[in-house]
Amino acid sequence: MSYKRYSNHLFEFAEIMLFALDVPPHLQGFLFLAEAVAIRAKDKRSRFKAIYARIAATYGISRKTVSSAMSYAIFHSPDVLCATLRTTRGELFIGKVISSLALFINNFVLNSD
Repeated sequence: MSYKRYSNHLFEFAEIMLFALDVPPHLQGFLFLAEAVAIRAKDKRSRFKAIYARIAATYGISRKTVSSAMSYAIFHSPDVLCATLRTTRGELFIGKVISSLALFINNFVLNSD
């Protein structure tokens, strides 16, 4: 499987997971979250600042805009996310969502081959 095709599968799987977790897909933050989860699943050592910068460069926007859009998407409908991640709204952060979903992909998708 080629690197690009592999990356597309990670992105698609991240989209499916976010949709299942009730993150509204019509928001721009949904797309940014899916990309961030795919990047983090591919490279566990990537820092969030670098992930946001990479996404921002792709769309020609600032890291702050990326972060704000992801926060809005998460907090637009947090109930299912909180229940799934076993956390409260006060402990729900972008990094926690990205890391948890990337870990799930690493453990149950990438290691199942």
